[in-house]
Amino acid sequence: MDKNIEELKSIIKRVIKKDIDIELTDPLDKIVLSSLTFVIIMGEIERSFDMEIPEDEMEPENFKDMESILNMINRVQQD
Repeated sequence: MDKNIEELKSIIKRVIKKDIDIELTDPLDKIVLSSLTFVIIMGEIERSFDMEIPEDEMEPENFKDMESILNMINRVQQD
């Protein structure tokens, strides 16, 4: 899981173009200010984790913080 956390942090920092400290439960809507940025992050997650995010997982509660994103990644990869 630690590798996934670091990969996700890297994706978020790269997309928002800021080197900030992000904790697992920090609200991402305070860091990521546009819906387009969230779409880019979703695409980067799909590429980096070699997965496709199903439509039913593209819910705001799955992207509220890194913890919820990691939980969603784990669910999708288990299916």
